[in-house]
Amino acid sequence: MRTQREGNYVDMIPFYKRIVGELFDKIPDGTVERSDNVHSFREILKRHQPHPPVVYGASEVGFTCLSPLDSEPVPGTISIPIPSREIRIAEVDGDGAVVAGETGELLVHSETLPQAYWNKPEETAASFVEIDGKIWYRTKDYVRLGENGLIRYVDRAADVITYKGYVGRNELLGWCRESLAAYKVPKYIEFRDMLPKSKVGKLLRREIRDEERRKAGS
Repeated sequence: MRTQREGNYVDMIPFYKRIVGELFDKIPDGTVERSDNVHSFREILKRHQPHPPVVYGASEVGFTCLSPLDSEPVPGTISIPIPSREIRIAEVDGDGAVVAGETGELLVHSETLPQAYWNKPEETAASFVEIDGKIWYRTKDYVRLGENGLIRYVDRAADVITYKGYVGRNELLGWCRESLAAYKVPKYIEFRDMLPKSKVGKLLRREIRDEERRKAGS
């Protein structure tokens, strides 16, 4: 699934010019204390923009998605791509585009996208991919295309936990040493019968991380 948006945003320059203009009209130089300035700015901003926008991006691609400034953001979404960004929702284990509505990894392309990490070929191979003559950045975020073209955030790839496997510890470590860079090979592999969950069945990733930190510090 690929998409590129055009003309879906209120022009931000006139928007902020109105805010700044009203602020300067209301606060002449040297007539109001700093605390009053901050209060006035908040009131003006709230009047012009009652709904804080949702912004999604990454260091490699900058701002990628932004909710329209004239409407309230939809919970659970990262909204829609800005006009200068092209997105692709790719298969989790490949580069092919998923069917609309299915979950996949978010890939981003733009004319200003870097081609690689400096002197880091392994990281480059893992994070950048060429498709149809364009370089795409793998965000490692799982998303799906929802109603009205809104992108719904599903999960972070680094947090996805695979379970119900049938491979032994030694076999897994051996495969990691053969297939991964040395710094990516896990120090140990632990099998668990169950994972901590909340009362509603949500996986408590923070508890798992905290437990591992305690082990590392002991």
